[in-house]
Amino acid sequence: MTYPELTYGPITKEEAEPLWETIYQSLHRHAQPGWNEHVGYEQFRAVKSKNKILGGMGILDLGQWFGGNIVRTGAVTSVGVAPEGRGIGAASVLLRNSLSEMYELAIPISTLFPRAARIKDSVRPPITAGIAIIPIMVMPNTAQAIRKITELAIMTTI
Repeated sequence: MTYPELTYGPITKEEAEPLWETIYQSLHRHAQPGWNEHVGYEQFRAVKSKNKILGGMGILDLGQWFGGNIVRTGAVTSVGVAPEGRGIGAASVLLRNSLSEMYELAIPISTLFPRAARIKDSVRPPITAGIAIIPIMVMPNTAQAIRKITELAIMTTI
């Protein structure tokens, strides 16, 4: 089977409503009213084939507390892929590229509570618990520590 070339990237304001409708259809429900507008179209990414949106997700730059310090977290929200994007790697392209983007932004942790374990298991080996514990190493500077945590997070999340 030949798969189409899939691209990943931010969406425009004009693409927001069609993407959100695709996400709603794939989730078989609407998000909390006003949620995606609150998040903002600038925070959404899409996977496309020949400029046709197949799916997308939002990434919120938040934080979690670890040892009295706040650590940046890429909170993934509103993830969905249209039926025509399923089985051709669209969700994997979306998740892999979003992790790379978060890595480049020095966001060391990505959080996602997936409805479909098959998708996340295709990106990384399955884990039985809903959380992966990543050992944080003591390093001389924060930037180096964040890079190492991010490397470990990419290997163990999603």
